[in-house]
Amino acid sequence: MKKKTVKMVLALVSLTVLCGTYVGVSAYVSKQEEAESSKEEEKQVSVTEASADEIETVKFLIDKQEITFRKKEDLWVKSDDEAFPVSQDTLNNAAGMLGDLKAERVLKDVDDLSEYGLDSPVNTIVFKTKDGEETTIKVGAENESVSQYYVKKNEDDKTVYLVANASLTPFMNSLYDYAEAGTFPEISSENIKAIQVEGETSYSLSADENGVWYVSDGENQEKADSAKATSAASSFSTLEYASFVNYNASEEEMESYGLNKPYANIILDYEEEVSKKETDNLEVEEKESEEAENTEEKQGETGEEKEEEPEMADKSLVIHVGSEAEEGARYVSVDDSKEVYTMSDETLSTFLDKDDSDFWDMNVCYVSINDIESIEIIYKGETKTINVSRETSKDEDGNETESLAYEMDGKELDSTKFNTFYNKVSNMTAQKRVADDTTLDAEPEMEIVLRKTDGTEVKVSYYSYDSNFYGVKAENKIYMVNKMNVKEMFEAYEQIGEENREEASTAEE
Repeated sequence: MKKKTVKMVLALVSLTVLCGTYVGVSAYVSKQEEAESSKEEEKQVSVTEASADEIETVKFLIDKQEITFRKKEDLWVKSDDEAFPVSQDTLNNAAGMLGDLKAERVLKDVDDLSEYGLDSPVNTIVFKTKDGEETTIKVGAENESVSQYYVKKNEDDKTVYLVANASLTPFMNSLYDYAEAGTFPEISSENIKAIQVEGETSYSLSADENGVWYVSDGENQEKADSAKATSAASSFSTLEYASFVNYNASEEEMESYGLNKPYANIILDYEEEVSKKETDNLEVEEKESEEAENTEEKQGETGEEKEEEPEMADKSLVIHVGSEAEEGARYVSVDDSKEVYTMSDETLSTFLDKDDSDFWDMNVCYVSINDIESIEIIYKGETKTINVSRETSKDEDGNETESLAYEMDGKELDSTKFNTFYNKVSNMTAQKRVADDTTLDAEPEMEIVLRKTDGTEVKVSYYSYDSNFYGVKAENKIYMVNKMNVKEMFEAYEQIGEENREEASTAEE
């Protein structure tokens, strides 16, 4: 027992020593890291020392041209064109980098500046502070192995600094990288009423008062695929420019961008909420006062506040699509604006290089069962009629509900089996549409006539076409439908027939 106690004491002592060692080592490593970090900071040499607020002018090469930006009433302007929409954030960031330029390494007693590309610098940056002090930074070759540029300051030809690329990146851009670009207008897809595309191929999409989309080629209009049309409308809420090209293009420049005779025009009709302007007109105030009193009276009667619908105004917007810009983009402008941007081909492909057929509704013959009076079916030489009857009932609260029943050959059908069949009929979707004069078999395998409660009817015929498709003719249009989908519909109908034959056989026995 005594030996065990001694061993435990020794173990605890060892553990304490180890813990102390670990803490000591950790503290040592931490101090070493701090020391290394401090040494790194000490290694950096300040090439310039000026705050962004002190810098009043900056001059450097942009696209091989000398450009000067200066402060005017605390805002940056382009000296030779004060209307240019300077991005204040971009210039402030550039000035901040320039005023606090750090060197990672300093080379002294340099004899040949050409070794560092400083005999013909890639850029010369000159900045002046409020007190009139001017500083010149010449940027030479890039040392790609360490991601640094060689630079020299003012007239000192004997000292060369190595400066991190990131510190000079703000001065290596094109002119419009220093511009405050506009943004594409935000338009809710719910407010879009029509989209028209004019180009090599032209078409239009429009929504009716119920939100049902239609597509037209300019002559013929038909129902559009809801998902595709809605997707096109929704795309406007995410449209964005790729790059800013020109803030005020001349007629000659618009021609060079291909915007005087656009490759395509995308025309958007939409609604926008209108904000009510304040007015001192006494008559308006009196009218509003009367309306307020009426509202209060109504609230007193109902106990509820009626939410006022926002006032909407019709708006229109045109995107002019010009010639090809850099690879994978085109020049664009909006309405009569002289601002020119680029937009990616991927973005524009949502609308361009399509025609009305890309938006056709591929549902063969959707008719709600609630609108059906009867269904006539010709299949395997037999003609059957399914009648739909309706019965209205009230629940305990007096709410009316309508139930449907289906009858064939005087016998009520199982609603589950009928609904399975009818869902396959009304929700059948084609893979493609073909020319209306496409040759089909002389006789269809099945023919369905949907007679509606409003007295109209829809006729659908199913023809065997090839190993992959059935040709389905509906309303003088011919669709190609997956063969298996049609076969499943035939089988669902046969299930109804089998049930009726079984009942008839039982009744005879």
